[in-house]
Amino acid sequence: MRKEFEEKIREQERLTEEARRELQELSEKHEAEKAEMFELVKQFGLSSFSTDNFRSNDAGTMTDSSAETLKLAERISLGSSGARAGQGAETSREAQSQPASIDSFCFLVKLRKKASSMAKELVEARSQLQQSSEYSENLQRCSHQVDAANCDLYKEIEGHKKQISAVSQVAEEIREKFISEARRVAKLETKLASLRQENSELQCRDATLRLAQVSDASEIASLNRRLDEAKRGLAQAAETADLANKKLEETRLEMEKLKAKYQSTLELDTDDCCVQTDPDDNAFDIETQQYSMLLKKLNEKQAELDKLLKDLKESRNKVKELNEILNVYKNDTTKPEVQTRQVEASQLSYATDLKRYSESIEAVNDRLHRRLQESNRQRDSESEKKLEEKQSELDSVLEDFDETRHKVYELNEKIKNCETRLRLHAPAPDYESDLQQYSEDIEAVNDGLLKQLHECNRQRDSVIEVAEELRNRLLAESRQFTELRQEHSELQADHATLRLAQARDRGHCASLQRQLDEAQRSLRRAMQSAELPDQVY
Repeated sequence: MRKEFEEKIREQERLTEEARRELQELSEKHEAEKAEMFELVKQFGLSSFSTDNFRSNDAGTMTDSSAETLKLAERISLGSSGARAGQGAETSREAQSQPASIDSFCFLVKLRKKASSMAKELVEARSQLQQSSEYSENLQRCSHQVDAANCDLYKEIEGHKKQISAVSQVAEEIREKFISEARRVAKLETKLASLRQENSELQCRDATLRLAQVSDASEIASLNRRLDEAKRGLAQAAETADLANKKLEETRLEMEKLKAKYQSTLELDTDDCCVQTDPDDNAFDIETQQYSMLLKKLNEKQAELDKLLKDLKESRNKVKELNEILNVYKNDTTKPEVQTRQVEASQLSYATDLKRYSESIEAVNDRLHRRLQESNRQRDSESEKKLEEKQSELDSVLEDFDETRHKVYELNEKIKNCETRLRLHAPAPDYESDLQQYSEDIEAVNDGLLKQLHECNRQRDSVIEVAEELRNRLLAESRQFTELRQEHSELQADHATLRLAQARDRGHCASLQRQLDEAQRSLRRAMQSAELPDQVY
């Protein structure tokens, strides 16, 4: 655009130079014609007529030269009439000395007309030259003003571009920091997911242990019932054994008495046989009958004793089975204890890991929050400062733009005034087209500057939107961090409740173990009282 303006200005200067050369040629030609006319006037002897009469004033009037021409015509006519009539000695001498004729007078009038027309053309050319010089000066002044305004606007646009590049660089740095922080957050989220998975596995283990403890409690209850039944059976067996022992003792005593009687009777029989005394057959028969009765009773008692021994064997087998069940139960109870120990060890390791991870997460969260707060404060302060600077710069740019617009309006008014003056003085059509083209170029430049200004404003708005988006994303990340911290605290609370439940379960298992030990001790005492071997229990 500036090149086109410069080319137009050069073209206008070239046209003005050509007009000046033509004007100079016309002035030289006019001077030559004036010199010729002066020579012709000298031939007629008019001393009062000079070249000054042919000079025109600035307004383009030719009154003096026309008056001198009229005087010259009168004098020539008087001279010609005096020569024909012979009146006056002086006129006759002048007529004789001036060889005037009608042809020379006509030629002189033609020359005068030609000189007046050339003077008019010269005045018009001078006025056009003056208008063209004024137009070129106005055009140069307008071009200088537009160049100055364009330079200022270009400088401001460059400054805005630099500021936009700086803001974009800051936004890029913020985006890189945000990406790095997002990567850290992703790593922490993966760690937290693994910890959650481990916690879910531990919860599953705790649930299985709880189910096992419930099943163990039911088995313990059934075993307690069976132990109670066995205790009652053993008590009954002990009572029956006591009765059997008493009866056995009584039968043993009776048998001993019978044996003693039998021995005594045998000895008496042998003594009677040896002495050959008279036998008492009836007494012997009675004794044999008594002896057979006692043998029957002894056999019955022996059968009862065998039955009692069989019952004792059965009770002993039951006690063995109960001991085996108790051993299995002991093994089963030791397994949950081992599992609970393993779970407690894993829970301790998990608690330590969770505590360490929670401390690291809290430290990272604190660092991130501090960094976020510092970066937010810095970004807010920087963005506020930059926005204030940009606002002030935009205000100054708008003020300068308004000033340039007013200047352009003034230049347009001046151009319109020049156009009106040129229309009044009938200027050449090239000036109007140049002025119109120049005004169109100025409007195009103004439109381009307005577009650049709108583009700068749009880029500033986009940068502000990006900064707001980054701020919103950072706030969302901080909210996610707080939610993760809350979930972590909830997990810790659940872990504490699980620990309390496990402690209650361990206490319940310990109480059941104490009850089982008491039952075993009572069973041992009962079996000791029944004089059973130690292999039973």
